[in-house]
Amino acid sequence: MLNQSPGNSQHDAYLALAQRIQDAIASDKAQIEHQVLLIREPGESAAHWEHIVDQISEAEGIVVTRSPENGTAHVSWYIDSL
Repeated sequence: MLNQSPGNSQHDAYLALAQRIQDAIASDKAQIEHQVLLIREPGESAAHWEHIVDQISEAEGIVVTRSPENGTAHVSWYIDSL
């Protein structure tokens, strides 16, 4: 039996949150609309949430509007036309 340390479980929680956000951004609806509303779920680490949303906001062409009172982040992006 594997014994996971708290560090491993925190890492797994971070990866799960990152995957959930990636899936939301990659959804058909988000890709068509070039926007998505991300909602931090109960039990998710506020530190992990802030770190990931900060990373997203640093990308070129991305606009992130946070609503700390309800734990959401509206993410929108533009695509340069060719």
